[in-house]
Amino acid sequence: MKSKNTKLTNQLQTDFWEDTIDIRNCVFGRDCKQIWERLTDTTNASLKFCRKCERNIYMIENDNDVANAIRLNQCIAIKVQSQLKLI
Repeated sequence: MKSKNTKLTNQLQTDFWEDTIDIRNCVFGRDCKQIWERLTDTTNASLKFCRKCERNIYMIENDNDVANAIRLNQCIAIKVQSQLKLI
């Protein structure tokens, strides 16, 4: 049996994903258009301030923190993966 030539690439499946940061649990709901990188920095790298709603936005790293922040009615930022559009 003749073996097929296969070309190996360095491209990983995860190369088709991009990390984005979504703001959730905002008082403006789905109308919140704020972008994490444009929020006001604080002395804490995982905390920013939103001048539009005048609330702190907490970067969340795990599911337990999400549940706790929602219980406290805090605005949160979470990293999500969105699929890149290939042309």
